[in-house]
Amino acid sequence: MRIKDIARLSGVSVSTVSKIMNNKADSIAEQTKLKVLQIAKEYHYTPYSSVKRNPGTRHYLLGLVAPLEKRNVDLIRGLEAAAGRAGYKVVISNPGGEAAETEKHLRILSDTTDGVLLLDRDLDGAIRQWLTDNKVPAVAIDADSGDWPQLRSLAADWRKAGQLAVEYLEGFGHRRIGVLSPDKEGWKSSQIKLSMERYYSEQEMVFDHKLAVTPESLPTLLQIGATALICTDMDMAALFYKFAWEHDLMIPHEVSVIALTDGPNEMFLPPLTTVKMDFQALADNSVEALAALIEDRKAAPLTSELPSILAAESVTRPENTPGTASHILVVGTLNLDVVMNVPLMPSSGDTVLIDSLTSLPGGKGANQAIGVAKLGGEVSLVGRIGRDAGGRILYNTLRAGGVNTKGISVDRQVETGKAYINVNPHGDSFIEVYNGANQRLEKRHLERNEMLFRSSRYCLIQSELPRHIYTQAVDFAHRNGSRVIFKPCSIDTIAAEVLEKIHLLVPNQKEAARLAGMDKNIEEQADYFLEQGVDGVIITLAEQGCFHRTRETSKWYAAYEELGLIPVDTSGASDAFISALALSLAEGHVIDTAIRYAQVAAGLSICQKGVQSSMPDRTMMELRKTYYMPK
Repeated sequence: MRIKDIARLSGVSVSTVSKIMNNKADSIAEQTKLKVLQIAKEYHYTPYSSVKRNPGTRHYLLGLVAPLEKRNVDLIRGLEAAAGRAGYKVVISNPGGEAAETEKHLRILSDTTDGVLLLDRDLDGAIRQWLTDNKVPAVAIDADSGDWPQLRSLAADWRKAGQLAVEYLEGFGHRRIGVLSPDKEGWKSSQIKLSMERYYSEQEMVFDHKLAVTPESLPTLLQIGATALICTDMDMAALFYKFAWEHDLMIPHEVSVIALTDGPNEMFLPPLTTVKMDFQALADNSVEALAALIEDRKAAPLTSELPSILAAESVTRPENTPGTASHILVVGTLNLDVVMNVPLMPSSGDTVLIDSLTSLPGGKGANQAIGVAKLGGEVSLVGRIGRDAGGRILYNTLRAGGVNTKGISVDRQVETGKAYINVNPHGDSFIEVYNGANQRLEKRHLERNEMLFRSSRYCLIQSELPRHIYTQAVDFAHRNGSRVIFKPCSIDTIAAEVLEKIHLLVPNQKEAARLAGMDKNIEEQADYFLEQGVDGVIITLAEQGCFHRTRETSKWYAAYEELGLIPVDTSGASDAFISALALSLAEGHVIDTAIRYAQVAAGLSICQKGVQSSMPDRTMMELRKTYYMPK
């Protein structure tokens, strides 16, 4: 620390500081004297120290600026041991988190040590510039030093450690994996999150940034469905164990835990699974790098062991993977719906001006999943989105709506599907679909989510998907004991090997005629499907209700009517019908009750614009219980 530094910090001239420090300040205001003396005291300033010291003299002391917290203890000990082997002693300084405090401690250490180690410090431009201007040799540990000649940066391989932890937890079946760190923006935390984002991206999954939490936001982690947690250090693991104990959470049965540290820790109960970090090698490399800067020589090659898993008892398979008796799985499309309100439906050669245009989350798969969730059902969705704004909108909407998104994968090459929906003043709709990422759903995505198929009582599938995928999905659901409810749309034929595995086929009047034959009436069309192997068929007839037939029974149902309900948009009626039908059946109701329940849901859905927004919730349905429940 030099006299001009004290003058700059005090906001006075060098001569003023000199007079004060040499007791020749009779003409200087008392307030100014006190300010200069206080700053000199804070920075341990000694007059003429730069003259008294020989610049070439070695002190064989290394300064260490580090927060003295439990998570750093092992690394600090390693640095002291490494310094001793290199012929140096370590002077430890523990500033607060503010950059100004760090700079103050650096100024003090620079007068008494040969170089400085900075551990877990956010290095702003001012600190880096000061180190460079004053030619202070320095090594930043677990921080980004940038391109500064006097400053080197070394770090543990946090990205590799984070990826290893995610892979290990994913191997147990965890997909909603959180990360707990002291701060969201710290360098270590950002490296771990980057590794998680990269791994999720490579696996075509979505990393939900809400899963990255700090101690203050820890309660939200469980609210958003995390089944496993990566703790960035032992302090964070201890904090979560305490949180779990206070909130009656069972580790690992309700939440699995893994920590990034330097070894196992059986003081935790249950014993904590860890990713072993080679902190001693980091300490050795950091001291060697600093000694090389001080001694103006080339540093020895870096040495380190790769992170490795030390398994204990804090990780197991997620206990609450969907599996209740009423669980429903949807395999289907996710689209961003572009809804265009038009005065009349366009015909060939027509140009129709659009009255209004709205973008909404949609796709039959997403619609049916939201429909089940709004009715209080436990539902999962298997589908595919693009890595774009539309995909993020769909994913966030599903999460917010209570849908388990474990089965949604991300395509990095094709954008999210879109549907262009023309709606006239009478509520009639005409739909054009761009499949996008939906077209690239593959068998491996189904197999990856086998647990969802096994745990579902009913599986809803639509032929908006490519033929080979809906065929494989029907087969996969059938083999895993899930009853298939199939919506045929935009197809002219269904293979017999698909029909024979369908529990309920639900076409509308046009779809039934296209598949069974235009020359057949409704009952004959239903008979045709039964002959092809389906267990039952429900042909929906819009305002005329629906017709249900199995090999044993058949029945006509009137559409649900209620005074004051005016049709506005019919585009979501079939999805509302199928969602309600599946939930009612999954909850154990007989088919007659389930169809009546579905008729109410469809009737309510057409009275609002949009699809997902028009789906009725449980309360709306309960208010009309007298219509669908047997007397």
